[in-house]
Amino acid sequence: MREVNSKRIFLFILSSIIVLISTENLTAEERKILSQDFNNWVEIRNKNLVKQDTDYSCGAASIATVLSNYYNIKTTEKEVLKTA
Repeated sequence: MREVNSKRIFLFILSSIIVLISTENLTAEERKILSQDFNNWVEIRNKNLVKQDTDYSCGAASIATVLSNYYNIKTTEKEVLKTA
């Protein structure tokens, strides 16, 4: 058991050193790309959706999503509910 842990530690340290050496000669643009925050798939999927706040406002949220993304009229679910 102790050999497995020491091998893992050695491989972790070795891979960390390789990463540090390989990132030393990056250009400014490559560093910018590596430092960006990446979104998970749920954030990407929900990026252009207006979420409903209540259990009865799914229609208003749908209309707000269509208005905001298809017609480029930025609106919220609450604004759609007020006009209905």
